[in-house]
Amino acid sequence: MKKTSTFNVTEAFNESLVNAILNAGDNWECPWITCGLPANFKTGKIYNGANLFFLLFKNQKSRYFLTFNQVRELNGKVKKGAKSEMIIFTDYVLKNKLTGATISFQESRQMPPDEVTCKSFIKYYNVFSLDDIEGIDTNENLPETITIDAVHANCESIIESFKDKPEISHNYIKACYHPDFDAVSMPPKDHFKSIEQYYSTLFHELAHATGHDSRLRRKSLYSHELTGEEKHSEYALEELTAEITTLFLMLHSGLATIEKLSDSLTYLKGWVKDFDQKDKTLIRAAAKAQQAFNYILNEGILAKEILEN
Repeated sequence: MKKTSTFNVTEAFNESLVNAILNAGDNWECPWITCGLPANFKTGKIYNGANLFFLLFKNQKSRYFLTFNQVRELNGKVKKGAKSEMIIFTDYVLKNKLTGATISFQESRQMPPDEVTCKSFIKYYNVFSLDDIEGIDTNENLPETITIDAVHANCESIIESFKDKPEISHNYIKACYHPDFDAVSMPPKDHFKSIEQYYSTLFHELAHATGHDSRLRRKSLYSHELTGEEKHSEYALEELTAEITTLFLMLHSGLATIEKLSDSLTYLKGWVKDFDQKDKTLIRAAAKAQQAFNYILNEGILAKEILEN
């Protein structure tokens, strides 16, 4: 794994992320719609946050990736001319402020917060799509296509997993999340053109709900209380967070249709086309979307602990 040395890793990754979205054509489609989210082939672990979001738009036939060392460990070979993709990773060094000694995360939890210093830094490494690797049996670890009934069951399971979800009412003419009342308003299910649109809309509103003060406490959810440029930037951050969370949930459930993915891409392009290279809103939104995604899938306690510590 490489450390930051001759260039700014975050800026380089951010530029790649923005370009991946802007360069995706209007007919872009994710080739693994019913197969889940981008993951490491060897470990099966799904990528997180901005990495997950970035790999969605690389237009690879496989959702799986491997590092160069993992390819060698599996006795495979990277095809000549194959291009790797940058993945970023945040690492931390925790120290006892009084002694200067490096301590573990578990040790830091036993100490008063004002006696612990935390320095974070970005590392990066490169991954190759499974499409660009030879000599590996790619049949193992590949998921089976699921039925539409199972997909709908997955969507309901996602909603049920949101243990402290807001009240959801289905007697309104438009969809909206109300942070003041912590409630979601939805039109009746049969008023939507498709079941995919219904779940996509509901997931979007539930994504907003994760930012409530009783949950992840996102400042961006309350952008209406701000003014000027801060109001605009926080509003953009919140909308991007909700849209990316929705995309994650749709892919997780298996319900991400070509139409939905294309709509999301168009929506995202509308925001990022005016971002400059140093604007980190997209990376921040992807990271917050990962938090929201985890929270809805009943990993909320962990997310809150990380936020509070």
